[in-house]
Amino acid sequence: MDYYALMGLRRGCSRSELERSYLLLTLRHKPDKSTNFIDRCEFSDEQDIDSVKERARMQSLLLYRLIQKGYTMLTRNLVEEEASDKHRKKASAAALQQAIKHDEQKQSSKCVNQVEKKNAFQGVFCRDLAVVGNLLSQTGFNRPIQVKYEGLSC
Repeated sequence: MDYYALMGLRRGCSRSELERSYLLLTLRHKPDKSTNFIDRCEFSDEQDIDSVKERARMQSLLLYRLIQKGYTMLTRNLVEEEASDKHRKKASAAALQQAIKHDEQKQSSKCVNQVEKKNAFQGVFCRDLAVVGNLLSQTGFNRPIQVKYEGLSC
C-alpha cells in the first residue's frame, strides 16, 4: 500500500506536511459525517436507506482507519529517517575529527623529524669543525689556531 498516495504527499515530505495532511483528511473523512450526505438525499424506498447508511458508515470507518494506519507508518518512517540522518551526521563529524587529528599528528611528527634532522646536521657540522680545528692546531703551523670547544658545541 502506498501511504504517501493515500495521504496525498510526496516521498521525503516533512513532519509538518504529514501532520497537516493527516488533520485535513481526518476532518474530511470522519465516520460521523458519512451519513450526512445520505440524510440530505431523498429516496423513494425508505427500507434501503438504513442499509445504505450502514454501508456508508462502514466504508468511511475503514477509510478513517486506513488513514490512521498510513499516518502511523509514515510517522515511523520519518522518525527512522531522522535517526539515520542524525547517525550519519554524527559519523561524518567523527570521521572529520579523526582526519583532523591525523593531520595534526602528521604535522607534529613532520616538525619533530625536521628538528631531529636539523640537530643531526648541526651535530655533524660541529663535530667536523672540531676535528678540523684539532688537525690545524697539531700540524705545527707557525702559530697554532686556538679553538674554543664551548663555542663549537651545538
